[in-house]
Amino acid sequence: MSRTEKRYVVRMAVFMALYVAILWLVAGAFRRGEMPQGAWLYFAAAAPAVPVAGAIWAMLRYLVDEDDEYRRFLRMRAFLWSTGIALAIMTVWGSLQQFAHVPPMPAMYPFFIFIVCLGLAEGVISWRRR
Repeated sequence: MSRTEKRYVVRMAVFMALYVAILWLVAGAFRRGEMPQGAWLYFAAAAPAVPVAGAIWAMLRYLVDEDDEYRRFLRMRAFLWSTGIALAIMTVWGSLQQFAHVPPMPAMYPFFIFIVCLGLAEGVISWRRR
């Protein structure tokens, strides 16, 4: 793994850990009926989106920092595959919601679906390279 890839992995791990921690705290407060009031409610509700923005920054930063064109190509391929698969999943869900009365997808699921697809795509691409 190159230094750039190591930095990418560390950044993503930090942002994903922050996402899980903040989401856990906010969801717990919501379940217990302990969400703050007024402007703090909006701050708390939006807080899980901050590490999501950080993760997106980490992905884009990797593409800027990576000097090896082949490695950058492989990562870009994983980003594209995961985006396409996540969009397909959400489109199917949207069709089911519209025509089969399936409940709406919670708003925080799309990024989670994308990250899972990204991990799978990176794993498959890495496995195919060997």
